[in-house]
Formats: sequence, C-alpha cells, structure tokens
Amino acid sequence: MGKFKKMAKEEITKNLPDKPPTAAKGIDMGEIIELRKKGLSFEDIGKVLGCTGESARVRFRRIEKEINNVARYKEFRSDILAIHQKRILDNISPEDIKKASLKDKTIAFGVLFDKEKAQDQKGPIGGIKIEIINYAGASDTGEGKIAQIIHVTPDKEPEVIDNESAV
Repeated sequence: MGKFKKMAKEEITKNLPDKPPTAAKGIDMGEIIELRKKGLSFEDIGKVLGCTGESARVRFRRIEKEINNVARYKEFRSDILAIHQKRILDNISPEDIKKASLKDKTIAFGVLFDKEKAQDQKGPIGGIKIEIINYAGASDTGEGKIAQIIHVTPDKEPEVIDNESAV
C-alpha cells in the first residue's frame, strides 16, 4: 500500500471501535463507493460506516457491475450517442418532416446546424439563432407567426438568413 493511502487509512480509522455493529441496513452506497475509491479495504469501510466489512463488501458487489458499466459508458459515450442519433435520424421519413410544424422544422434545423458547426470547428463559434415571432392577436393555428433564421458570429452583427411566414 502506498504511503499516502496508508496515511489516509490511518487518519480515517484511528478513532473507530475495533468491532463494528453487524447491521447493514442504512449503509450509504455513495459512501462505500467513495471510500473504496480512496483505497480502503472493506474491513476499514465497515469500521467507518458502522457495519461489518462483509456487509460493506456484499453491498458493493451488488452494484460493482453497474459501476463498471457506467465507466465503460463514459469511455465510449460519443460512439454510443452517435449510434442512437443515427438510428433516430434513419427513422425520420420525408413524410414525418412534411407533417412537422414550421416551428419544429426550424428548431430541428437550428439544432442540427449548431451541432454540425460545433463538430467541425474548434474554439468559440457562431451559431444559428431562431426566432419565432408571434404577432399580437395571432391565432394558435400559426397565423401571424414568422420564423427568422439568424446567423450569429462572434464579434459580428447577427445576419438574417431567412424569413418564412407561417400565414
């Protein structure tokens, strides 16, 4: 055991009783995980949490696979998300797009455009700002609404790319 881990273990366990109670109920899994990450044995974790080392070990083993799954997910998150994004996009038909409201189409365009630009460029980038303007007295059917697609670039004035009336 490294010098630092040994010192940390001694500091954490120095004032604990030699024999902890045996009840495992109420053991905080977050604390078990944190203490395990710090290099403490299950025996020492049991002392810190007031249970047996075996109780701490059993509780930890129940979620150990899930902890490892989360770690692997974090490691491959971008690939996993890319797979799901592709599945979703592959299932959007031209008919689905035709049925979507102007607002939904405009928002979807802006989101996809921003993500593409963020992927292609490094550092501060511009983006697309989408404004749905609802004139006073406009109905819920979209009458009186206009969608503006505005290109925003750092240190430049916003530029209107497109205006489309929903009337």
